Amino acid sequence: MIIANAERIRDYSARGIWKGIRLGDWLEVNSRAVPDREALVDPPNRAELTGGYPQRLTWGQLAEMVDRFSCLLIAAGLKKGDVAVLQLANIWELPALYLACAKVGIITTPVSAMYRENELTHIVKNTQARALICSARIKKHDHAGMMRDLAAHCSTVEIVLVLGEQPVAGTINLSGMLTSELDRQVLVQYEAAHPVSPDDLVNILWTSGTEGRPKGVARSHNGWTLYADIFGKNFGIIDGCRLLAARQLVTCGSFTAYIVPWLANAGTIVCHHPFDFALFIRQLADERITFTSLAPAILRSLSENIELVRTLDLSNLKYVSSGSAPLQAGIVSALETQLGLQIVNIFGSTEGACLLSFPEDIPAPHLRSNHFPRTNLPHIHWRKATPAWVETRLMDLDSETPITKPGQVGEMRYRGAQVFDGYYNADDLDVNAFDNEGYYRSGDLFEITGDQQQFYRYVGRAKDIVVRGGLNISAAEIEDLLLAHPKIRECAIVGYPDARLGEKVCVFIVPRENCSVELTEINSYLRDEKQIAIFKLPEKIKLVTSLPRSPHGKVLKKLLRHQVAEAECVADVNGRNAYMTKMKGPAP
Repeated sequence: MIIANAERIRDYSARGIWKGIRLGDWLEVNSRAVPDREALVDPPNRAELTGGYPQRLTWGQLAEMVDRFSCLLIAAGLKKGDVAVLQLANIWELPALYLACAKVGIITTPVSAMYRENELTHIVKNTQARALICSARIKKHDHAGMMRDLAAHCSTVEIVLVLGEQPVAGTINLSGMLTSELDRQVLVQYEAAHPVSPDDLVNILWTSGTEGRPKGVARSHNGWTLYADIFGKNFGIIDGCRLLAARQLVTCGSFTAYIVPWLANAGTIVCHHPFDFALFIRQLADERITFTSLAPAILRSLSENIELVRTLDLSNLKYVSSGSAPLQAGIVSALETQLGLQIVNIFGSTEGACLLSFPEDIPAPHLRSNHFPRTNLPHIHWRKATPAWVETRLMDLDSETPITKPGQVGEMRYRGAQVFDGYYNADDLDVNAFDNEGYYRSGDLFEITGDQQQFYRYVGRAKDIVVRGGLNISAAEIEDLLLAHPKIRECAIVGYPDARLGEKVCVFIVPRENCSVELTEINSYLRDEKQIAIFKLPEKIKLVTSLPRSPHGKVLKKLLRHQVAEAECVADVNGRNAYMTKMKGPAP
């Protein structure tokens, strides 16, 4: 399936930006060039996480397993152009299944291990997926049972494939079939009959749903392989790199920072899941990691444990990238001066937003925490930045005119080979996603700053989301679900500050007459009846008689955020005073 228009393909291919490489081409090269080099390392806690023993696969072994998975997928009845939903932990089978599906033209749509029936039903229906692939369990949750029930209610799903030690009724056990005899001729004949082009759609990734439900962003092989230059070269990710994947390998960021550089450089991905600080820092040293990407909350944990981290040998670790929320300059400074780490600030999105702020270009942490280089300026040369073909412009939202001078806030927009072609099965959303010159409307607010007007400074979000521990939560999605609750007349979701996670979710509720609502009741409703992911649940509730609104009826969320943030600040101060009083004892 090819979704990019012919002109776009011709243009970027002629300019050498789209290289005509399929993801599997790198696998073939690596398995022949360095068959004995490690390719994938399981998390050491795999037995507890999903069952089974932790594995360490070489490139030669990985190629063998990819071929086996490809044959099993064909035998199960899947074919080129089919969509398969993948819900797996960070285990070796996840990248292997990406490559197996890509080899035979099956479109993968990976999802967070935390997603439940609510999110999964939307994704299955949007993509008309034919197959669901999952682990039998992730920790204590019965994923096989959940997927089997989901298949029963979604008419397009015909196949449920499960990785696990024991067969599950109503599903196909993939793990048990991996050791069966491999007939490569079947695979060779299939590939010849159904060739895969670099322009073919390879996967569909999901936005955080900033305006309601998550949206599917479709990517081709060409749409991914260009990141070998953007990320691999800039981050010094070279032949034999060792990458520690502490974030789930199901997002755009995981493909750009891990999957593509790993394939392009015959590297090693060391898996980590779920996040455990003590295990993570031990893996950094023991596995001789050269690069990792962390949420700001984890950077804070590193900064709070500097003396412990100092005892480890992190001499191989060249860069640590972070993003998904503004960085704190003090934390960046501490990690760089006391641990010798180089922190790179990344501003990106599933649709293709892409800004990189390296210490080589912006040495001062207080600037790098929220400033990014403006590329394509004739008087400025950056040592490391996004390529010139990543076009950006700042637009005034009221007048729809470009902003070229400092002091005015506008929406950042992007155009270039890295920008997606459109939302999957959602042409109506594409109309508002791009402006009349083909720039993607990011919904993020920046302004031009610097003595040479050389920076973009991040100001805030035009879209309504809460970023909790690096995970985006759509306010509109949660509000829509809560408005169906019989005791709720109106509601509004906002974020409030949290020192560890950045933000948490607060819900303001206007109850119906003679009704009272408690947080436990709301969360039971969202978790059990609406079956949403746990990380989206509110952690604070405010009951009010009305919501503040503008003359046009829009809820003034800025006032609500200020109200809950102010309350948190007072609570923190009072808590500290109480603690100090306890430590000092009563006054004489």
